[in-house]
Amino acid sequence: MPVVAQLVPRIPVLRKGTLWAFVRLMRPVHWGKNFLVFAAPLFAGRVLDPWTFQAAAKAFAAFTLAASAVYACNDVLDVRADRRHPVKRNRPVAAGVVSPAQALALAGILAAGALSIAFAARTGLGVAVGLYLAFCLAYSVRLKYIPLVDIMVIAFGFVARPVGGALAAGIVMSPWFLVCVPLLSLLLAAGKRRHEILILPEEERREVLAGYSQALLDQMVAMLSAATLLAYLLYTMEGSSAKALYLTAPLVVYGLFRYLYLVYLQSNRGSPEELMLKDPPLLATVGLWVVAVFALVHKW
Repeated sequence: MPVVAQLVPRIPVLRKGTLWAFVRLMRPVHWGKNFLVFAAPLFAGRVLDPWTFQAAAKAFAAFTLAASAVYACNDVLDVRADRRHPVKRNRPVAAGVVSPAQALALAGILAAGALSIAFAARTGLGVAVGLYLAFCLAYSVRLKYIPLVDIMVIAFGFVARPVGGALAAGIVMSPWFLVCVPLLSLLLAAGKRRHEILILPEEERREVLAGYSQALLDQMVAMLSAATLLAYLLYTMEGSSAKALYLTAPLVVYGLFRYLYLVYLQSNRGSPEELMLKDPPLLATVGLWVVAVFALVHKW
């Protein structure tokens, strides 16, 4: 009994509100990114097929758990920096609501669940989720401190999702589509880095920002915008089974222009990533684009 009594205090006790803190630790606000797993079924015209949809849904579940595991692990690694940040200090680990041990335990459970679902669905999906976890862990530990490499790893995370969805459903994706996704991901990451340099005080900036300048990021945003549009146009004309998909080009052009408008003229309202989720014109454009793609692919 004395031995047991000595061990009891070491067992983490869930305080009031900790359950909701665990949910916050998993960042449900970012789960929408995982809908990219449905890209391959959508563009292949198979999203309404029950088996294909079920396979993509398993990929969605696997990447949701994997991404949440990464967020929990990252919060533990960044806890000291987060406590000095005016916003991030409210995160569960930085605020002391969830202990680092509890966060790492949650990360392990989520990662194991993600890999179990993925490998049970298809080996290819399991490999994609495993690589995603490995690259994200490497990013959290070291790669996020290396300029340019940091945004390239972010782009890989976005590419892994549609590739995982395609592997889960047994769909061969067009190379041009696989070019569009990383280019768009790099554009979003460059826009975010530009906002951080422009708005954040020096003491609140992440370490990697010392390797960037506003001029460099302006050039990167301009180049990546043009490359993304060109890659999408080539995909609609050369890589898609829907011959009229090029009709969606005006929506993509406007969407890119609207994003640049948020980056360059609305940066004082918040980061581009946050504004994208709140901007009615951009949200309406994305919605119309999804409907148009669905209609053209299914020949409605």
